[in-house]
Amino acid sequence: MIACCGINCETCEARIATIKNDDKMRVEVAKKWREMNHTDQITPESINCTGCRMEGVKFYFCSHMCEVHKCVTSKGYETCAECLDKNTCKRVGTIWENCAEAKGNLETMRYREEAIECVKDHVLQIHKQIYAKYDGDFDRIYTEGYNNKSYTGRVIEPGKVYELSYLECTCPKVKCGLRTHPQQCECSRQSILYILSQLEPDSHFEVQVENTILRGNDRCTFRITRHADTKRTD
Repeated sequence: MIACCGINCETCEARIATIKNDDKMRVEVAKKWREMNHTDQITPESINCTGCRMEGVKFYFCSHMCEVHKCVTSKGYETCAECLDKNTCKRVGTIWENCAEAKGNLETMRYREEAIECVKDHVLQIHKQIYAKYDGDFDRIYTEGYNNKSYTGRVIEPGKVYELSYLECTCPKVKCGLRTHPQQCECSRQSILYILSQLEPDSHFEVQVENTILRGNDRCTFRITRHADTKRTD
């Protein structure tokens, strides 16, 4: 639900009013947006939008007036994350100045897509085999299954909190010198989240970056918190 510029459409008041078909909320949003944008052209009837990149009705500004949307569409992109000029672009830069979260959303999207592409075939299969070997017992997986020359596991709180350490950086782009900034470790975090979501689709996992080699540590360490049967990934 991330817009071309990175704004989260999921939290947009116009989309919420549309999904709920809430006319009272449409009136409130229209009034708020008229005052915010110094215009009397925003009416309750115009507050209908399913999201910038979603199928369905769009708020007129998003579909006809937004310069960022026009630019992204003209270049055949999904979002500004794909554009090499995004960090110097005045169009999206104005939005990021007022909503820092938007830029972060695009970075997360980019790393998640990159992470999935990197691990979805060979690496994911290895983890699926380990998961099956230990019958989905995370305590055993993180003490017996994840214990070799490349990575080690540790149980912090049985059944819930675990630690996974890579003794060397496994990122192909870092190993060949294409990426050197610690921010690249978000890709590794996203890859772990993706693998966990594939192993247990009905569970919710949180993954925190604790130490990374790109930050000068001797290993990359991630803390994993598992909430069984509560689907979501962070």
